[in-house]
Parts: sequence; C-alpha cells; structure tokens
Amino acid sequence: MPRACKLLCKKYLISGWYLFTYLGLSFLFMHPEALGQNFFKLNYPLYYSEFHRLLHPGAEFTTNNEGNTRTSGARKAPKVGGITGIILDGYSCPGIPYVVDSRDGNTYPTVLVGSHCWLSQNLRYLPEVHPPSESSVNQPRYYVTGYYGHDTEEAMRSLTGGTAAVLYNYQAAIFACPRGWQLPGEYQWGELWDHLTANYPEITPENIGNRLKSCRQVDSPLEGECTTDEQPRWDPGAGEFGTDDFNFSALPAGCTNASGQFIQVTSHAYWWSSASTDQFASYREINAVDGGLYRHTEGEKKWGLSVRCVLSK
Repeated sequence: MPRACKLLCKKYLISGWYLFTYLGLSFLFMHPEALGQNFFKLNYPLYYSEFHRLLHPGAEFTTNNEGNTRTSGARKAPKVGGITGIILDGYSCPGIPYVVDSRDGNTYPTVLVGSHCWLSQNLRYLPEVHPPSESSVNQPRYYVTGYYGHDTEEAMRSLTGGTAAVLYNYQAAIFACPRGWQLPGEYQWGELWDHLTANYPEITPENIGNRLKSCRQVDSPLEGECTTDEQPRWDPGAGEFGTDDFNFSALPAGCTNASGQFIQVTSHAYWWSSASTDQFASYREINAVDGGLYRHTEGEKKWGLSVRCVLSK
C-alpha cells in the first residue's frame, strides 16, 4: 500500500478500481476508462463527477444538483456531493500493473502519480554497450555503470544486482522506451512536481525528492528493510532519507562525465527529459544529502544518465 494512501485515503482499494463511501455505504467501481465514461455519466452522475475529476487532474470540479460538472482552478482532493473519492497516487496504473518489454523480456511495474502512468523502475534496455570513454553527441551510446568493455551479454549479466545500471546518452534516451511509452518531457516532469506539491500539504520543494526516493539507505531511520548496506541503495543522507510514499522508488545510478568516468553511482539519480536545444538537454536530479527534486537545463547530450519512461497519451 502506498504511504500516500495513509496520508489522504479514507478507504483502500484494489488496483484498477475505485472505492467510494456515500451515506455510510461503500461502492467499488472499475476504472471508468475500462467501462466507459458514458455509462457512469448517464447512470451515476454524482459518481461520474468524481471519476471525471480523477481523469482530469488539472482542474477543480464542482457539482450541481443535476450532477453536471464544471472546472475552475487547481485540482484538490476529490470530495463532491458527500462522496469521498480515493487518490490513486502510488498504486499500479489501472489496467497496466506491469509492462513487459518485447525487445528483451524485461518486466517493469507501473505507478500512477497524478494523471500520468510511470514505470516505477529505471529502464534496462541494452541493445549494445560502450565504455564511458567512447562518448558521443550524435550517435546513441549505452553504458552500464562499472563496465568498461563492449560485450553486451557480459554487461547484461552485471545488471543482476549491486550498483550496476544502464545509462543512456541523450541520442539513445529519446528512442529507448518501449513501444507505447516515451521519454518524459517538461510537461510530465512538471506535472509530477505540481501534482504532489499542490495536493499534499506536507510535500514541499525541500522534501519532494525524499518522498520519491526508495527508502533503501545505509542509515535510514525507518529501519527494517529500509536500513541496508546492500546495493542498490542510497549513501548516508546527512539527515535526509527516502520514504518512497508513491512507489516511485528512485535509486541512485550516477552518470558519466566528460572525462569518461562513472561518478556519483550511489549518491545521485539523474533522469533525462526530452526537452532540448541544439546544444543541451534538460534533466532531473535527486541526491542523497538533499531532499529536493531539481530541474537542470544544460545537460551535455554526451553524458550518460538514467531513463524513466512514462505512458504515451
């Protein structure tokens, strides 16, 4: 169960379904996109207003006596006409609990945050491999942290644990996601930020990164499976630690630098954005000793960074 549900949910739900309480009664409904919005609009207008709100998270909805909806302002937690809705943040995407990449058989769980469906792990697609010294701006480059050779099968075997992760230069990243998925742009990364900071009062620019981090860390005060020396995990956080409230499960993988080295492998997570200019590309950063999620706009396209895919719309 996502920690986010402990913050906002008054009832819990099965992935892909909505649970509502109305006049003391509980109702379990399939995701409206599965049954069709018209079914709910015609037969359950009050419930439809709640579904409509969740499908269009950029607006606040009010409901009149006839059950019609209109929008105004920013989204707030669903509560219309005496019905308390369920926030799906942190649950598997309705109808898509996991994704199998047909190119290599890798399987990825999904997670819904706001209106976007994300893979909850970094991409591991590796059609070829290069040492970090063989960087390029114009040609796709694929790297595996700690690996300096050209043998793809050997590099793939190193991905079965520890700190090894696949990194991509920008040219590789923009085409790396499975069919139907895409490299997130500024809209998707921005919506992630806006949705969480707008809808959860305790989430701020100073701690949003901690809420997205995996809790696996050397000195995590959460203890249990969160406190670990085994990789993958975060370095000690100088008082900062991940809580993974939304099952985004961000883990460090570092990057390649201009000198052809792997750096910050256990302390920093970097993800490409699709936004770019002729010279630079944007990217996001979370690190071990700070609680933020940072936007950068001058990433060198030859760098190797992680890729986190989002469902295309």
